[in-house]
Amino acid sequence: MSGHYPDRRTLMKGGGALLAASALGPLAGAPARANNHPHPHKGSLNFLDPETYIRNCAVHAHFDATVSAGKSQMMAKGKRRFLFTNGEVWEVTDALKPVLINRHAFLGRQVQLAYNRKIGKWILMTGASPPPTSSTPEAPHGKYDDPRLVYNSLYAAGLRGVRFYDASDPENVRLISEWSCDQGDPSRPVQTGGGTHRNYYDGGRYAYLDAAPDNSFINMESPVRFYTNCLQIIDVADPERPK
Repeated sequence: MSGHYPDRRTLMKGGGALLAASALGPLAGAPARANNHPHPHKGSLNFLDPETYIRNCAVHAHFDATVSAGKSQMMAKGKRRFLFTNGEVWEVTDALKPVLINRHAFLGRQVQLAYNRKIGKWILMTGASPPPTSSTPEAPHGKYDDPRLVYNSLYAAGLRGVRFYDASDPENVRLISEWSCDQGDPSRPVQTGGGTHRNYYDGGRYAYLDAAPDNSFINMESPVRFYTNCLQIIDVADPERPK
């Protein structure tokens, strides 16, 4: 998030040929697609649109985050503003001069941040899941082309659930608990289920998880995902002891 960059129209003039080549998919010598989904797909434009569309807004600056993937959440403490994104915390009180204040603050790119009035703390919840069965140049239909992708999703190590942090001090974010969606010990090297994909937490008693709780939640009709999710609700009246 350092420095100013040209607007999209300027970038398109110089980079249009490169963008067009990558959008066409795995042609000879072309790089692999960054997106998990097929390109082009039904409804795709058959040309590269160079226009910028904006209404009742003005772009004052564009900043390129050091690690831009993942979701973001804003936190307010008095007049100060903080952005939590992909393990990093940026102070954006002056939106045109963001400052990185905590580079390795937390794990996870699924971010939900809210103030818990009952305990008087900012609580950060992040999600964790095994790798998807993403399409590749060699397996454009993901799991349907390469069963090894399913094996990798089934037996990947790591948490399959959510982590809770005390984020009251953005410069010292502290892990307070972990929850495995299969309800087993979250410290186990290999857990079951697909972890979480999209979650919701507003600082209240309950957290709502888009989760595959165990290995019976399978057969998702998608090439890039093995697990089929449901809604799992956990009680986080005490974020240090979710249940």
